[in-house]
Amino acid sequence: MINTNGFTGKAQAYAEARPGYPDEAIEYICSLAPKNAVFADIGAGTGKFTSLIARSGSKIFAIEPNEDMRELPHSVSSMKMSFLIDTVTRFLLLNRSFGTKPFFI
Repeated sequence: MINTNGFTGKAQAYAEARPGYPDEAIEYICSLAPKNAVFADIGAGTGKFTSLIARSGSKIFAIEPNEDMRELPHSVSSMKMSFLIDTVTRFLLLNRSFGTKPFFI
């Protein structure tokens, strides 16, 4: 059983304190993935990393179990992404349905 409440009530503070990622790091990660890769960001939090991968043009599944983290205005749920999934188990079930092979990050 996972603790989905660890960041409940703390998402705003986390979003303000969490540093971003250098463009070079995102470019490097994307260069490791096969062409047209589908990414899976496990523990996406407020979506700082997820948004950068999405901006690169890649499709990304954001997986974040904490509702407060997903609901933050500048979070994963407010980005233009096809899916926001709250648990890895649900992701794996959907992944099987869509037939995608994600590049886990």
